[in-house]
Amino acid sequence: MEPVQFGPYLLLRQIATGGMAEIWVAQRPPEARVVVIKRLLSNLRGDPEFLAMFRDEARLTARLAHPNVVQVFDHGEAEDLHYIAMEYLGGLALSALTKKARSRVGGLHQEHVASLMAQAAAGLHAAHVATSETGVPLALVHRDISPQNLLVQFDGTLKVVDFGIATAAEREAHTQAGIIKGKFAYMSPEQCKSQAVDGRSDVFALGIVLWEVLTGRRLFKRDTTYKTFDAVQNADIPAVSQVVPGVWPELDEVCRHALERDLGARYASAAAMQVDLEAALEAHGTGNARTDLAQFMEQYFQPELVQQRQTLEDLAVGRGEGVLSPYGAEIGEEEEVTTYNPERGDGRAAQGGARVGSTFHASVPMPGQMVEEVSAARVRTRATVSGVIVGKAAAPEEASRASREPSEATEFVDPRERRKRLYIISIAVALAVPVAVWLVLG
Repeated sequence: MEPVQFGPYLLLRQIATGGMAEIWVAQRPPEARVVVIKRLLSNLRGDPEFLAMFRDEARLTARLAHPNVVQVFDHGEAEDLHYIAMEYLGGLALSALTKKARSRVGGLHQEHVASLMAQAAAGLHAAHVATSETGVPLALVHRDISPQNLLVQFDGTLKVVDFGIATAAEREAHTQAGIIKGKFAYMSPEQCKSQAVDGRSDVFALGIVLWEVLTGRRLFKRDTTYKTFDAVQNADIPAVSQVVPGVWPELDEVCRHALERDLGARYASAAAMQVDLEAALEAHGTGNARTDLAQFMEQYFQPELVQQRQTLEDLAVGRGEGVLSPYGAEIGEEEEVTTYNPERGDGRAAQGGARVGSTFHASVPMPGQMVEEVSAARVRTRATVSGVIVGKAAAPEEASRASREPSEATEFVDPRERRKRLYIISIAVALAVPVAVWLVLG
């Protein structure tokens, strides 16, 4: 396709389209550097909620300057559409990396996993302690940490991406009481219950990712949303060493500490988790784990590396139709999502289906109000894949089909909130009926 002018940018190739935004690779002449443009869908330009969410994401991520967080160069509005200009990231999403590594060489090495998780913790801590232009803490919480939102570069660097549903003190858009946003399989117990969250919630989510990458299994994902919700709060959490004999004791302990349901017993910050992960690397004499990972990537992911380099060269001279990027590399898997809107009392697919670069939102009833198969909507979305085994540990049993299904991001409506709404409505009706009768009968 021919480049398309969009404000100061030339849109070169489209990576993906989702329910909220389009993702493009682009250039800003006269610079030759390739960037990524995340552009709000045209049909949402008049939607106040989506506009507020998009502006929040742009403003908040622009405040984050850290080597383990995706860099935002610019954000604004052109042709009546809001956009965010970000760095172009090569490499693979952690979900794709673990899946491919397992199939090709048996899995990532433990030092690779520890290095990647330490980098993720560093990026999250930078977000948690970020401040506004005036120095006021943003109190930012990502709320959507998962293997898809951790992108691994070919040089061994990991980047945290997609702050689309992050909560912060200065957001325009605020989640309604009783509504939960995120992926249930990667939520903390307090997030599941729609309670106030802080950085420790992201620590729990990162603990889930670490556990899954080390074991090659899903921790909380079940075959229904309710069962997943219940598992996050009540299911036993086996020690990694019970699943994969030979795992480093230090990594076993990091997982246990990060996955404490008691907030007081959990890591107090992502930085504390990072310290323990780096100590594990030092204890095993693997201080150059990031360099080793870069060599590992170059050796075993040469096809992807060559293809991405060729893609960038082609884009520079106006050739090529496809773009291999972790932003869109996993698009195409189908996911069946059951949605329910208690406000309308009917099932439907969320607007526009799943979105890429942000989070898919659906409404489903809470436990006790679960409605199975209300509406099955076939949507195009990224797939969540199981993690991989590490080192030379024996391969775990193959996960069940349900445990390998994609995990959707979900909006959840608390039954207590719904009962409160119904109570208010019933009182209003009870008061309105006598007034109406009096008006009619005079």
